[in-house]
Amino acid sequence: LVWVHAPRGSRMRRGLDRDGDEHAEAWRRWSVQEDALFAREHTRSRADVRIGNDDSSAAPGLNK
Repeated sequence: LVWVHAPRGSRMRRGLDRDGDEHAEAWRRWSVQEDALFAREHTRSRADVRIGNDDSSAAPGLNK
């Protein structure tokens, strides 16, 4: 299992760049669901490899 981490703002910006700003609310709902899934399944701690991606172009205030 490989865990790839990027700050929430980076992930949000990439998704909105691809899908358009009209999908912002759907992306926010999805990110809450994703957080719950990863917490419930302990996904990060079960990973064999962890890769980080710190993208400085992240939308301000959205990093987690």
